[in-house]
Amino acid sequence: MARSAASIESVGSKLVVGFLIVALLPPAIMFLAAGRADGWEARVMIGVLALTTIVSRVILIVKHPDLAVERARWIGKQDFKSWDRKLWVFIPVLLTCIMLVVRTALEDKTLQQELPGYIEYTKTRYRLLPGGW
Repeated sequence: MARSAASIESVGSKLVVGFLIVALLPPAIMFLAAGRADGWEARVMIGVLALTTIVSRVILIVKHPDLAVERARWIGKQDFKSWDRKLWVFIPVLLTCIMLVVRTALEDKTLQQELPGYIEYTKTRYRLLPGGW
């Protein structure tokens, strides 16, 4: 256990940075996409996400400190499998994103044609991506 505590201290800053990214990035993305963060629902969502992240990280560090250290060191790791280092593994992710955007565009076109009042709604700025679409 002493070795694990020393290992955690040696990657402390990486753990903190990783924790902040995991804790703050999802709510930031959600509220940037929504264009607002007011209302009690937003505060509840931020609280639930923060609490879940904090509790899961504390449990990880207490029960499996070596795993926490391993996760903090993944950036500089050199012994990945060859398939895990290639960029081609991102092709399915890219294709899925493209398909979702195409599907959304087709759905939007259909709704404009078939749903009364939807054309007025489409005048709302940034329905999908803030500043983009």
